Amino acid sequence: MAVKFRNGLLGFNKDDVMKYVYSVKEIEIKNNEKIAELQSEAAKLSEELQSANASLSDLKAENAVMSQ
Repeated sequence: MAVKFRNGLLGFNKDDVMKYVYSVKEIEIKNNEKIAELQSEAAKLSEELQSANASLSDLKAENAVMSQ
C-alpha cells in the first residue's frame, strides 16, 4: 500500500498522517472482528465434526454387530 504524505511546516502534513493512522486502525479492527468470527465458526465446525465422528463410530459398531 503506497502512501504519500504532503509536506507540512515541520515535516509531513499532520492531517494526512492522522488519516492514514486512523484508516490503518479501522482495518485492524475489522480484521480482528473477522478473525474472531472465523475462530468462532471454526470451533462450531470442530464440535460438529467430533459429533459426526462419534456417530460414525457408533454406526460402525452397530454395523459390525449386525454383520455377525
